[in-house]
Amino acid sequence: MANVLIAWELGGGLHHLMRARALAGAFTARGHKVYVALRDLALHQLTSWPEGTRVLQAPHAATVRLVDRPSTYADILYMNGWHDAGALSGLVAGWSALFELIEPAVVVVDHAPTAALVARLGEVPLVRMGMGFFAPPALRPLPSFRLADGATPERQQAVEDAVLAAIHAVSIACGVRYASVADALEPGLDLLTCWPELDHYAGLRPAGSGRFVGPEHIRTPATPVKWPAGGATRVLAYLNDGCPAFESLLQALGQADANTVAYVGGGRARSVSSMAGGKLVQRQSLFDPGPTLAHCDVLVCHAANGLAGTALAAGKPVLMWPMTAEQQLFAHRVEQAGVGLTLPHAPTAACINGQLRTALDPKGMAARTRTLAASHAHEPDGLAQSMQAIADWLPDIGGR
Repeated sequence: MANVLIAWELGGGLHHLMRARALAGAFTARGHKVYVALRDLALHQLTSWPEGTRVLQAPHAATVRLVDRPSTYADILYMNGWHDAGALSGLVAGWSALFELIEPAVVVVDHAPTAALVARLGEVPLVRMGMGFFAPPALRPLPSFRLADGATPERQQAVEDAVLAAIHAVSIACGVRYASVADALEPGLDLLTCWPELDHYAGLRPAGSGRFVGPEHIRTPATPVKWPAGGATRVLAYLNDGCPAFESLLQALGQADANTVAYVGGGRARSVSSMAGGKLVQRQSLFDPGPTLAHCDVLVCHAANGLAGTALAAGKPVLMWPMTAEQQLFAHRVEQAGVGLTLPHAPTAACINGQLRTALDPKGMAARTRTLAASHAHEPDGLAQSMQAIADWLPDIGGR
């Protein structure tokens, strides 16, 4: 039996939780002791954990320092406690204490850069797992993820230099000096849970610098979806109620020529009982992506890589309403592949009807989506590929 630490430090969304649960099950089934450090411990109750799993609070920055139009991964680090040596040393101390208590034989990080740095400093085997956005190419300076109106190269370099200086101040005590920010975070095994054509940094990633394992088909214990009555188009919507124009989008979905099940997350989940015609049902619990996507025609989401990738793997086109620069970049990749569309800021029912017609065109987008899914259908599930890759890299950990 080995101790395994699964770490989630930054970012939001239930896919981090679902991935941690799936990994915990896979490692537990191999006889290992699993510890899970969650950024948002309140989400712990939304799923059941394998027997023996220990769920802990992940150390993370208490406050976020604002950066005007962040455009590189260094900006994200800067905003989350890596802006100076004092702040970063506190985060490193927190994660180091967890490491000392757990004594992990391997650390699997899902957007947990400080955990990755501590693993590097302590020479603990490190696996990075998640979408390409969390694993920027090892370039200096780090590439921009802004499609337009990003920061100046001078400001990007200044932020990256400040982050690297903080890293040096912390790492020098261990007798280590890293050549770049990417070097400080480099894992022993880099698992990208997306397809190469939808990679956030498509065209920039050096050959062989990461292994694309594709979307994970994560099963979640949940009650079956009951779709509104009628034979209209079935739309699955997965949305956060904290975004601007949220109610306008729900109203448009409720008035569109479709039967919609909307899963609404966030701290201000509101009733949508005002939606007319019984064509929209609101849910606030987890759902099982596999069977739910199998019975819908289109997914509406915020262009989150996890769920959107799962929908595309099921041959379902996506309508996207991105909230962040990361989601805008992923939506751009999906549009480039011809398998999804980006909704305007405040779409009307007529707009959604038009986009649904485009998405479901049997000779157009619907066909391209099925072709893309078929081109990857021979590949094992992303989670299965990841566990096999870990077994190949660390036979004593992944192969039992």
